[in-house]
Amino acid sequence: MTHENHSTPATSTSNPPGVPDDGRPDRDPIPPTAVAKLPFHDAAELRERWRALLGELGFSEPTLWFVFVERGTQLIPALSTLPLPDTPNRHLMDMLLLRLGETISATDDLSVACLLTRPGSDGLTARDRGWASMITDAAVRRRVPLLPLFRANDINVVAVPGAPGGEALPEPLEAAS
Repeated sequence: MTHENHSTPATSTSNPPGVPDDGRPDRDPIPPTAVAKLPFHDAAELRERWRALLGELGFSEPTLWFVFVERGTQLIPALSTLPLPDTPNRHLMDMLLLRLGETISATDDLSVACLLTRPGSDGLTARDRGWASMITDAAVRRRVPLLPLFRANDINVVAVPGAPGGEALPEPLEAAS
């Protein structure tokens, strides 16, 4: 696994959870792991679920974390990770979202939540936005309902602006018919 503890204290901004990143450390306390099993109803609560799963922040390589979400509010306890190349790769995302879409089409009320992780202590980068855009575009092409997308680095977990989602999660982003 690519997750490492770099002993960077978990700290936060004065921004509410789940808002765009300005590069400041996350000061929110790390929620207990059990919080990840609780239902969520907005982007801030989804961010809290990711934070509970991650624990101390610190990453050695870029990775995409993804998990199925039942009824749009409950993480299914089967978290997967995929190491990412330095440059966003459309074919990789199309293949991943194709397979996720096949799983979702065989069941009712499933969507996908994604988290991009990488080393560093800067704000959102063009690379972060490129990956988020590529994931979102592939989800639409493959008809995969996608929840708000987040990015974590060594100091914080933040929503990626322009990616799907918002404050309320009444239903996941649906692909155009």
